[in-house]
Amino acid sequence: MKVVRAMSKALGSPCPVPLRAALSLALAFLGASPVVALQDAEDAAAQAAQIELESEIEEICVNFVCLEGADRAQYLAMRERIDATLGPASSVEERMGAIAELLAAIDDLEGFDPSFRHSLWQEVLGSAEAVGALDSPLIVALLRSEDEDLEDFALSALFSGAEAAWREESIHRALLELLHDADRSEDSRGSVLWLFQFKGGFSEVSDDALAATGDEQAPELAHTAAEVLIHEARSGDGEIWTREAFLSGPPALRREAARHLLTGGYLQPSDPLFKLAVRTMAAVALDSEAPPHWRGRAIQAIDGEPTAEPNRSVLLKLLEPQNWFYGATGAHFPVHSLALVIGALKGVEDPAVRNRLEALRGEVRALPSGQREYVEWVLGNVLGDYREIFHGPVEWEDKG
Repeated sequence: MKVVRAMSKALGSPCPVPLRAALSLALAFLGASPVVALQDAEDAAAQAAQIELESEIEEICVNFVCLEGADRAQYLAMRERIDATLGPASSVEERMGAIAELLAAIDDLEGFDPSFRHSLWQEVLGSAEAVGALDSPLIVALLRSEDEDLEDFALSALFSGAEAAWREESIHRALLELLHDADRSEDSRGSVLWLFQFKGGFSEVSDDALAATGDEQAPELAHTAAEVLIHEARSGDGEIWTREAFLSGPPALRREAARHLLTGGYLQPSDPLFKLAVRTMAAVALDSEAPPHWRGRAIQAIDGEPTAEPNRSVLLKLLEPQNWFYGATGAHFPVHSLALVIGALKGVEDPAVRNRLEALRGEVRALPSGQREYVEWVLGNVLGDYREIFHGPVEWEDKG
């Protein structure tokens, strides 16, 4: 579950010029009648207060982007609406309706990129928790709503806290109902698996997770289930289990096992499984039908040994335009695949590789703004045009 939090800072409160001082100044300077002077003094005080207020405004920034003007005002207005809407005293139905209304209003904000909408989504969650609105009956109702946004909201509440609710049998029943319902979203069902792994009691869903890795009708769930199982295996003899999963598990589990063995440093080029694991990751990285975040993680699994084969050949193949794609997961924002591949080839001392990277300077100009700038920044750093900090537009992809 990906969480983007707002970084906001209140720099202070307004400090208007004292009215008496403004009045004295106006009378002395203007020599006007008391009525006129009083009006002018009030205007001067109001103007001074506004100037002071504008110099001490709250910054609303997410991932190095700050809201300004009308967008900032709209964000703050939505935040005030959130604070005014939620309360602990109303019925479950009323609270669920209020949350649904707020989430819908956030989705409808025009011109806001997903990071700011998600920041407001987190404001709703924080407000509901702060006023005590998220009790067990409400969480159960949200989980059974068959509305993906409300399911996600309830799951996030359980992830972020709600320790008392987690221990209640009614919560576990509702979660298992969600997990076992094939008509519910794969994302929500996968989050249930992560929740049990994170909060404890994974034995309740371990068999479900293993079965899900072989569900070809739910590929996202299969992928998530494989991730959860690999993560859970780390608490025991993870390497042995993961090697066995790579050799004999369903396709989703084999892919995730290969990724973990490579990124975790368990496989060296001399290991008999090394080339097989790299080829498994290469098949994902070069699959134009695979989700971009899968492909990006596959590249990151290959880049640990860029001078080895078949790693080097795969990375060079990924530089060919037909294999480019956007939407790999970066440190702070989605990135183009070229940024990952170029970064991986940085340490390869080979004139042919250097020449290929030099040729990319002209080719990347075809990328759209929002994708191109970060690739150019990475490429420049690799080729010696070092710039410590990236500044430039970023194209965000709203996944809903």
